Amino acid sequence: MRKLVTDEPIVPFTDRICELKEMGISTILVIGGSGECLRYADTVLLMENYRISDRTEQVKEILPEAGRLHV
Repeated sequence: MRKLVTDEPIVPFTDRICELKEMGISTILVIGGSGECLRYADTVLLMENYRISDRTEQVKEILPEAGRLHV
């Protein structure tokens, strides 16, 4: 999308996640259908049928680069 809309003044949140982490600020997102942020996550918690489970390892299997883009 950035290549299509070149004069967009708004910076996508995914561009700021690493900067926030470097400043010691944690980010918690509650999202429905966007997997774009998964690659930035250190921890992934899934809420399904009102039960929460840690899916961090599963995401790392699906996206080998997950949790490492900020390095």
